[in-house]
Amino acid sequence: MRKLVHAALIGALSLSFSGLAWAQWAGCPNNPSAREKATALDTAYAFDPSDPAAARFLEKAKQKGVGTIIRYYDWAHRPGEPPAGLEAGRWEQTESVCQKIFTSKRCGAALSAEERRRLPAESCVKTLSPAERDLILSHGLNILVVFQHFNECVETWLDERRAPYDARRALELARALAQPEGTAIYFGVDGVDEKFRERGEVDHGMSHIAKYFEVVNAYLKAAGYKVGVYGSGFACRSVKDERRLADYCWLSQSSRHSESARYAKAGKWTLKQCLSTAQFNNLGGQRHEVDPNVVNPAKEEFGQWRPIEARF
Repeated sequence: MRKLVHAALIGALSLSFSGLAWAQWAGCPNNPSAREKATALDTAYAFDPSDPAAARFLEKAKQKGVGTIIRYYDWAHRPGEPPAGLEAGRWEQTESVCQKIFTSKRCGAALSAEERRRLPAESCVKTLSPAERDLILSHGLNILVVFQHFNECVETWLDERRAPYDARRALELARALAQPEGTAIYFGVDGVDEKFRERGEVDHGMSHIAKYFEVVNAYLKAAGYKVGVYGSGFACRSVKDERRLADYCWLSQSSRHSESARYAKAGKWTLKQCLSTAQFNNLGGQRHEVDPNVVNPAKEEFGQWRPIEARF
């Protein structure tokens, strides 16, 4: 059975690419609010049922009022194998965390034979497993999933073949894990809209981002699932409110991202991501960081799997 991920791996997986959040959202542990509070934990931590620390982590999280554990979907981990339908040599068939931790390559760049050799043969424990699903649900906690594979990279949004590939992979995992229909899969914009703006694209790359979500939305809705978008207030407004290509908005950590503060104030968000804090770290007695998230008190349903609904 896989061991728990080291804290350094978690840092590399953070969905926020703002570096630091200058001001924390209301309801975050270091900016408490009587009305809002952190009730979801975003973690790339793999819950190994054979490790007692995993159960302790979940038990202590629940004691602190956490109701939902946010986990990940990613590509399959087959080092050196080009993904079917995508350009050979450009996108490696590896979970993004493997490439980020074990090589210096970023954004799906081709790996050398030596870099492939260094990649672990086993999964890099980012993707939710059936055993983790059962463990989380058995503790009376909900699950929320977000798909991420180099979504912070401009290249992801420029390659039109990526959207159907990502959508099919997300659905493959949803079916394998018996994710209930009517729940959601979130997809990260991950600050790439800021990168498009820095490149001089006045629409923050929304012409590319919208095309991606059009494809993802079509695939998931046809299969009975909802769609969430993770990113800035600009991404949420453009994808969810204007184009109606997502059902939910998850605001990233930084209130300085485009339109994020305004969007948070308007109350249209579903979740707000907080900085890692000592109040929620190391809950299982292991060195491990997580990002707490505030759930909008007006939106009790945000695409999570509830234990009573699990079908497996």
